[in-house]
Amino acid sequence: MIVLGIDFGRRRVGLARASLDGRLATPWKVLHVRGREDALAQLVSLLRRERFDRVVMGLPRNADGSEGSPARRMRRLARVLSLRTGVTVVLHDEYASTIEAAERIGARDVPLDAAAAAVILQEYLDTGESDA
Repeated sequence: MIVLGIDFGRRRVGLARASLDGRLATPWKVLHVRGREDALAQLVSLLRRERFDRVVMGLPRNADGSEGSPARRMRRLARVLSLRTGVTVVLHDEYASTIEAAERIGARDVPLDAAAAAVILQEYLDTGESDA
């Protein structure tokens, strides 16, 4: 199964890819976007071109685990992306992924947005849910 990780932002969308065996997430690239529709168009094009089987998107929850308006927006975005591509989109808690990504990459030449996507994807892969 080929899995794409996404850390969705208003101006940048971080992407990560899982290894073919589904064990390791690697930062891949960053899409520079001009709003939601531009982001969706770029993601749809990428998903069709690269033929991913599954997408894991970060779900922004509050520190107490509750979901606010950003989480609701991400749920809607995930539904639209799945409908437009036919690819399964899974939401995974992204709490503190950017902080963890910054700590992991340190001074390496890896875009923070892509590293955050890799953190989200790696946490998902570690749950074993990708085997289902």
